[in-house]
Amino acid sequence: MDNVRYVLHGDDLLELTAIYGITSDEITDIGGLDGDLTVAAACALVERDRGAVVEYWRVYWREFERGTINYDIDGLFRWDFDITYED
Repeated sequence: MDNVRYVLHGDDLLELTAIYGITSDEITDIGGLDGDLTVAAACALVERDRGAVVEYWRVYWREFERGTINYDIDGLFRWDFDITYED
């Protein structure tokens, strides 16, 4: 049986994503990035700047494209809906 890997993004990462208005379209347009997802998450939470959060999602997207992550439970790349941030 194949290993199924799910990712649950932390509330702080999702909040920063919303604050900076980062969308799945932006991430897919610039493409994935090799890296360690845990390290990228820690960096984004420490630096708390847009570039670090974008890098986290780019690393995530690369893993998702490769199939090493099977389903994004609450992030930008859910198949069943598109997250938008509106006030």
